[in-house]
Amino acid sequence: MKPDALIDDAARQSFPASDPPAFMAGAVAGAPFHEHGEEYAHRIRERAYFLWERDGRPEGRATEHWHAAERWEREERFGKT
Repeated sequence: MKPDALIDDAARQSFPASDPPAFMAGAVAGAPFHEHGEEYAHRIRERAYFLWERDGRPEGRATEHWHAAERWEREERFGKT
């Protein structure tokens, strides 16, 4: 299995069905998924998953973790604003 598939599979298995970061793929910075591309969404999913695990795997905070992952990505790419 490819590493990307392993990460996506782990995210699906670890997140409650009501709270997966992959569910947020259509809400990336208020833009449709296809405008950012699969690679971008995958990086955000990985970061959101990392943040979710770091915070103790809480339920009901997918949006918070997704947006935090987006901020992390922007800061890494463009610096803090």
